[in-house]
Amino acid sequence: MLQIAPYLLLFWGKYREFIFKRYRPCYGFLFVLPLLLPSFDTFIKLTIYCGIITGLDLLGLWRLNFLAFWLPVEFNLIPANVSKGEFAGYFTAVSLLAHYLARYRDIDFSIKSRYREVLKVYVILALLLVPAGLITGFIKFNPVIERAISLPGIFFAVGYPEELLFRAFLFRVLKGYLNNSIILLISSLIFGLSHFNGPHGGVLYVVFATVAGLGYGHVYLKTGSVASAAFLHTLVDFTWTVLFGG
Repeated sequence: MLQIAPYLLLFWGKYREFIFKRYRPCYGFLFVLPLLLPSFDTFIKLTIYCGIITGLDLLGLWRLNFLAFWLPVEFNLIPANVSKGEFAGYFTAVSLLAHYLARYRDIDFSIKSRYREVLKVYVILALLLVPAGLITGFIKFNPVIERAISLPGIFFAVGYPEELLFRAFLFRVLKGYLNNSIILLISSLIFGLSHFNGPHGGVLYVVFATVAGLGYGHVYLKTGSVASAAFLHTLVDFTWTVLFGG
């Protein structure tokens, strides 16, 4: 799982400083090379994926890379579906995103979080989403305590990567064009729509994910921290997984 290394290095300040000073889009190809040994097919697909992202960056069309990062993963055009165990492809994509964002000094990637704000919004989301989910039948109380061990996995495989994309990256794409309130609404709606074809997909899932996205985005704007949004995201998903069999 060498593909995960650049993603984990994102939490190390010296790595981010190195990327900030010496960033080159083509360095991202290094994250794809280990795939040559276990799977040539995966290697080819992710090389094309990495090439598109690099090409857009070199052409100055970096804003389009939000779609380039998201759409191939969302529609399973590359082998990056965690639910199917395609971790190598998934973490290659996440590492490319981490490498890409590390060049921005004004994004706070540190693992530190403002827990008071996180807990406050978590309580608000719980009071809104749990009753609504039970009433609509979207969720049912079905505790699976054994799933409590999934907390670190939810953070590193879901919460943090999705906040890198839907908050840190998307807010940067739209910054300078729209005010924060409009960006919050747009990012939350896109985040909600990204769940339409998920394992629990459908209109209700889009609505609940959009509301949750408003909470994640609010925390990101309030704290300026990707980790704070990621911790909130993780708490919500963890609650759903453990208490409602999500």
